[in-house]
Parts: sequence; C-alpha cells; structure tokens
Amino acid sequence: MRILYLITKAERGGAQSVLHELLLSHKEKGDQVLLVTGGEGYLVDEAIKYGFEVHVSSKLGNTFNPFSILQTYLDLRVVAKEFNPEIISVHSSFAGFIGRLALGRKYPTIFTAHGIAFTKGAPLWRKPIAIVAEFIASRFCKKIIAVSENDRKNIKKFLLLRDEKVVTVYNGVTVVDNISTEKTNSIVFVGRLVPPKQPEVLIRALHILKNKGVELPKLSIIGDGAQRPDLEILIKKLDLSAHVHMMGECDGSLVRKTLRESSVFVLSTLWEGFPMTILEAMAEGCAVLASDVGGISEAVSSDVGVLIPRDSSSEIWAEVLEKIFSDKPALQKMGELGHERVKNNFSKDLMISKTFEVYENVIRK
Repeated sequence: MRILYLITKAERGGAQSVLHELLLSHKEKGDQVLLVTGGEGYLVDEAIKYGFEVHVSSKLGNTFNPFSILQTYLDLRVVAKEFNPEIISVHSSFAGFIGRLALGRKYPTIFTAHGIAFTKGAPLWRKPIAIVAEFIASRFCKKIIAVSENDRKNIKKFLLLRDEKVVTVYNGVTVVDNISTEKTNSIVFVGRLVPPKQPEVLIRALHILKNKGVELPKLSIIGDGAQRPDLEILIKKLDLSAHVHMMGECDGSLVRKTLRESSVFVLSTLWEGFPMTILEAMAEGCAVLASDVGGISEAVSSDVGVLIPRDSSSEIWAEVLEKIFSDKPALQKMGELGHERVKNNFSKDLMISKTFEVYENVIRK
C-alpha cells in the first residue's frame, strides 16, 4: 500500500496515538508511507524512526488566514503529486478540511473524525460553522471513519450522508495480559490542559473531601497546556500540593506505569469523541469516572466505572470519589472487568484490521 497521512499537529494526543499505531503496522507490512503535518513533534520523530517520508507543511495549522490556507492547499497538491499515493488518510479538523478540498477529487481520500465540533456540549458558536465546513468537505472524500457510534449517527444526521459513507471504527490500544494487583490509593487524569477538559473540577473535589476529613487519594495530572499555570495556582491556594502531582507531558511508558499503579482514572470534560485515554486506563485495570459525553458510554458502563452527567459540580465528583474508594473490592472488580472489555472489544489489533479493511475497500473501488 502507498498511503499519504495528513494531520494538523504532530504533538502527543489521541489522534496522534491512533496514527502512531497505524504507522507501526504499515512498517511491519512493508508499506510506503508519507506523513504530512504542520510541525515537528512526537509523531514526526516516530515516522522518521520507522523509515517513512515526512513533509512538514509550515502553514498547516488551525488558522483562518486566507493566505496560509491557500499556501497549504497548493503545498498539499504539490506534495501529493510527487508522492502519488494510492490512498490518502486525513485526520483532525483543519487538516481534514483542507486536505479533502485539495486532494479528495484526485485521490481516494478517507477522513477519520476523532471528534466532531457539532457534538452535544460543544460551544454553540462552533456548531453552525463546523456543520457547513464538514458538509462541504464530506463531498470530497470516499469514506468517513467515526470513532464511536455516537459520532457516526451525528455525522450522518447533520451532514445528510448515506449509511455506507460513514463507518465506525473504535479506537484501540495495546492490552497487557495481566493487570497489577498492587494498585495504590490514587487517581490519574491524562489529557491536554485545555478546554473542554476540566481538571480544576477534580482538584476542587479533593478539597471538598479534605474539608470533610476524608482520607485523600493522590491525584496525578498528566499533560500540559494553557491551563497549567492556573491549575498550579489553584493547587497551592487550596493547600493540596501534597496530594496533587502535576506531571506535565510524559512519554508513553511513564503514562502506562502511572495508570498501572493507579486505582481510578478520571476525566471531567464538556465534550469528547471516544477518548484513547479511557481505553488505555481500562487496559491497565483502572476503574473509570468520566463525564457522560460523546461516545464514552460505549466503553464505560456501570460494571467498569461511573458516568457522571456533563458539567457536574465538584460536589458531585467528590461524592462519587468518596463512594467508590469506600468499597475496595468493588473498585478492584471494576478494574478487572474493564481490562477484559478492552481486551475483547477495543484492542489495537482490532482497530488496525478494521481500518485497513476500510482502506482496501476504498482502493478496490
């Protein structure tokens, strides 16, 4: 297979994690791959390590500057013509839009929607813009891959697409055979410290438990972003420095180690697609407490965690945390069942095989 991948950013994130697994599989198959992205970063480093071609399109980014958009459009046309791919796979909103418009008429193109801006909970001002943009761009690709049934249904509904145009391929992760039996009394959050994530809700929940005299679990926050300085100020203000550890951006091995040692994974967020982080946590035997948004309920049910209504207060999160840590056997059982669920339904191998099946069907047509 000769494939061109296009993604806006190369930094660590859910979409980049999916792409990394696909790149590794292409390497094992001996495929020819060109990665096009808007800047240096983790994904570029991995692609080069695997021996793939990389092109950094300097103007590719989340911008409304018409000159940057035009330069990116023309750059993509030149790069694709030189590489001459059998198929193009585009990821993330901006790259997905400009990539389809620039290349979708000439090459078989697939767009993977790792999240949609017109899902429930997304800012109201973004929805009409996103619907119009996606309505146009969806006419310039052969298939759209949704990462959850929730997203697939919304894409079909709002973009007026046929059933066969949109297919669900769940995200998948590496699953260890055995999970740790020596987990600590701890919580972990993994994600970029930017909206729509709400890690401050978790910090305030710990403060509520502290004031009640409840024994506090340790909270590890993995990730970086614009909210970090404000979060650090909040932690000091609430006198929680001994209980909240800001770990910053970590490599995959440290993330997995932290998940392996933790009892509970938490994700307070206003909107999501189908988070890789939840699957990674379940794969390591963590019970999950998460906002009930996007496709999260397709992975998390009452036997593996607790879904909390969107935009719930810190008081509600504190109440759920106190309850779940009060029953250690039930907490352990949630982790065990979550591990089995990911192993059976959300493995990396399953994701890759279904994605490649979509690619091959599009190439054949």
